[in-house]
Amino acid sequence: MISTAHRELPPSDGQLVRVIRGGTVTAVRQLYQRHYPAVHTYALHCGATPIDAYELTSRAFTQLLQTLLSGELIPERRHPGSVRRQLQDLVRRTAVSWAGARPASLSQPFLEWLARGGRWPFQDDGHLSFAFALLPATPQNLLWHLLVEQDAVADVARITGLPRAEIPPGLDRAKAQLRRARISLRADRLGLTQCRIALRAVHGEPDGRSDADVMRHLRECAGCHSVLDDLDHLETRVQRTLPPRLLGWWPGHGYGQLKARINPPVSDPPFLVQAVEATRAGQSGSRSARRRDHTKPLPPGRHRRITRSGIALSRLLSRAVAATRPSGSGATARGATRLRPGGAPITAGSYDEAQGPVLPAERSEARILSSSTVLRFDGVDFSGSRDASARARLRATTGDLAVLELRLDSPRAEPCARFGASNGPVCEVVTRIPVITGVHQVFVTVLCLTEKPCVEFHWFATT
Repeated sequence: MISTAHRELPPSDGQLVRVIRGGTVTAVRQLYQRHYPAVHTYALHCGATPIDAYELTSRAFTQLLQTLLSGELIPERRHPGSVRRQLQDLVRRTAVSWAGARPASLSQPFLEWLARGGRWPFQDDGHLSFAFALLPATPQNLLWHLLVEQDAVADVARITGLPRAEIPPGLDRAKAQLRRARISLRADRLGLTQCRIALRAVHGEPDGRSDADVMRHLRECAGCHSVLDDLDHLETRVQRTLPPRLLGWWPGHGYGQLKARINPPVSDPPFLVQAVEATRAGQSGSRSARRRDHTKPLPPGRHRRITRSGIALSRLLSRAVAATRPSGSGATARGATRLRPGGAPITAGSYDEAQGPVLPAERSEARILSSSTVLRFDGVDFSGSRDASARARLRATTGDLAVLELRLDSPRAEPCARFGASNGPVCEVVTRIPVITGVHQVFVTVLCLTEKPCVEFHWFATT
């Protein structure tokens, strides 16, 4: 008999997000029930009173709904695949915006954090957030919800869409992926071939050296010893340092105990009631407009009301449809008439569309990008590529590592190439990629440890 366990799983956060992008606002109800306790707990540590916290929470969910219906990408770029962190990020941003006009609505610890400059603790152990950011969405969610939030397995299964039985082994795999990413970043930072070989051998990737040689190097190398010590305490570091790295403000002690005492409201929140009513009114107005005999005049007041609701719904649904359509879908034909050979350098300044900050650089073909920037290049022809590798010329501008990614046909696709950018002179970086054929749109995205411009990007190419 075929098991129906997978078919009986509730929709994951990712599935609900796609449904909402399609215009079904009622799907927000499930996200609200899942994430309200955590988001409201976070808001309680930002706001001065429970009323302030409730307003921060409602504003965060309202902004998320508006963002999903409008198809915006920038908030997703900050915490890709994580509804929970996107909502907490929105709470913090709203609370910061209150500091000037409504300081009495903010908690004293949050005000003290703002008085210190609202600093994010990047100076200590900064590569952990980089290693975390390099993981796919599902391992990220498993690590965040099980290690940081310490959510119940049943809740994590609903969020990720995985069966409950797959959650524990999935967490083990996620921790192993984080360790590998951590080792790779730290080994590259040490910059010595013998360190890279020894550390990867410890993680089960031998490179021809004997065990004795590897152990001798590990005993004698202080840098490698610190990496191994870091890996031994990786779970503790994730719990302690990852939240303030990703969110800036983090309440720390007491967050989990308070969250456990909060239940989601039984009834729908006002923002959802209003959104559902607006949608129904728009649908009713559209049906009435189709049935109406336009030769028969209506009272002016009623005519204006139906027209406004119909226009509002039209805009709402048009945004939702645009969000489900691949970005730049209308530009493929233009790109097809101006093919760019993937094997030749494609300069940063020749992009077809940009989202987010794009600043000029000293070289005319280069651009300076931030973590919220998305560049789209149309008509990139990979059919002439001879080898499965890609090149990029770039450098970090903020004194720390940054990562530039290439994605095919959608800014939400998994990256097909990643290039590490370090501080210093501009250099060419080469990385292995899957074999790619045909003509594609290429989206360039960036991962930084700061919201400031962080990468000077010159060009990319395949070989």
